[in-house]
Amino acid sequence: MLQYLTADEADGKPKPDRQCNKKEEFDVVSKLEVNDHVLAYYYGVDAYDKDANCYVDIKTCKHVPEHDERKLRIFQRHKLLKWWAQCQLGAVSEVVGCYRDDSGIVTRLKRMPTREMPNSAREWSANVCYNFLDQFLTWVKQRIPAVDADTRVHVFEYVPQSKIVRYSQTRDEAKMFLPDWYVDSQ
Repeated sequence: MLQYLTADEADGKPKPDRQCNKKEEFDVVSKLEVNDHVLAYYYGVDAYDKDANCYVDIKTCKHVPEHDERKLRIFQRHKLLKWWAQCQLGAVSEVVGCYRDDSGIVTRLKRMPTREMPNSAREWSANVCYNFLDQFLTWVKQRIPAVDADTRVHVFEYVPQSKIVRYSQTRDEAKMFLPDWYVDSQ
């Protein structure tokens, strides 16, 4: 999809015959403040719109018929919420939604400003999401010491069936993600 909508140069044209490389993306680190919490958030975006001076993410999903109320609610509750949360945290201003048919052919494009997504959602609100994030980060801070010099990995896992977040600690090397040179320098 990217090769149809984006170009390698600022004034270039898309090259649909070019093989798409999913590793080609903009890597953005943004700062987000939620009450007393400050987060550094990493996000990979697909494009930069020089005319609008903003980052753009390109998302694909199966076509959602406007007249099918049930499918529209499911899309808004799950996909739209996920798109909004990712883009809001990553400071991405706009999403280009690419709607595909059952054969995988994109039949419709829709540009959606990130800030307007909650307005079209009936199943969730931005304020509730931010309040949840604030409460979750407060809960995390209560469980993790400010300076944790050992090599424990703190695992937070959402369990949908019981709607709880499970917390555990491990020294399992398979879950380690910080390189030794960084850990040793602390």
